[in-house]
Amino acid sequence: MLVSAPSDVPAADLQIVADTISRWNFRSGREMSSPVTVVPILWNHHSYSVFGVRPQEALNEQLVDVADFGFAMFANRLGTETGAAPSGTVEEIDRLLTAGKHVSIVRNTAVQIPPGRAATEERLRLEEYLEGLMDQRRGLLFSYTTTEGLAAQLENVVAARAKDAAAQLPTAGVDEAELDRLIDDGHRLSRGRDLSIGVWPTTDYEDKQRLDSKGRPKINRHWYLVLTNKTGQPVKNVRFRYHTEGYDGPSSFDVREQDHEAIPRLAPDQSARFPIMGVMGSIDQVECIVTWQYDDSFAEEPLSDAQDHETRATVRAV
Repeated sequence: MLVSAPSDVPAADLQIVADTISRWNFRSGREMSSPVTVVPILWNHHSYSVFGVRPQEALNEQLVDVADFGFAMFANRLGTETGAAPSGTVEEIDRLLTAGKHVSIVRNTAVQIPPGRAATEERLRLEEYLEGLMDQRRGLLFSYTTTEGLAAQLENVVAARAKDAAAQLPTAGVDEAELDRLIDDGHRLSRGRDLSIGVWPTTDYEDKQRLDSKGRPKINRHWYLVLTNKTGQPVKNVRFRYHTEGYDGPSSFDVREQDHEAIPRLAPDQSARFPIMGVMGSIDQVECIVTWQYDDSFAEEPLSDAQDHETRATVRAV
């Protein structure tokens, strides 16, 4: 399902789309006679950079043409002209309709229009376009003011599209393991790419007081590398290493790096701390690379995602 929207559609609405589809896949899609998984695709999550072609044309080839149906969302803006259409969303709608594919259009009428002439003119562009669509009977339009209304409309659209898709699929010979993998992958994709998810490295320190040879108090600062599980799930085989290539002179950040063993398991939001030991001439910041796997030991059903995951961040001890 192609999700198409100008930039003024609230991020919360796009998240409702992801959550609703994820929930529908798990509760309804797998219970159909021929199970169906719906994967929402968005340009900022699933497209990749190319040069030498018109930007919207690149999106058309990468996303629009592979979509089975479209879900277009508006608020107060029609969008920016593409050189071939009044906006990217309009071009995507037209391309889907030309290919004979279903398009549903929804509009959030609760979003306040920004003050100013430009915003008013942009809203008029949108309303003229939508009125033209309805006059030509080229699409379905639904207005909503609440997230509940958006979710209910989307569930209706997805259920209808899935029913049509299921009618074209075989009802026998479905590989259950493959089905579970697709449902799990669809769930992960529908959640979008949350860049905050990962096992993140940071640094922390403790100041400890001691007496020097003359009995005077001195403060020693002890630095630690801290790994925190921000995945929302248990993880296992957590390892880290420092990337020091390209530094001039002594490149050691922690001379005890090789002494640290992998963390067998780390619970959600749990942290593990490792002492950092520098030497004269050590660099004071470095890129830390953390790898881990999701731990399904306590899950009711094994996760299909058993691959290694990686998080990178610069850490400092200064």
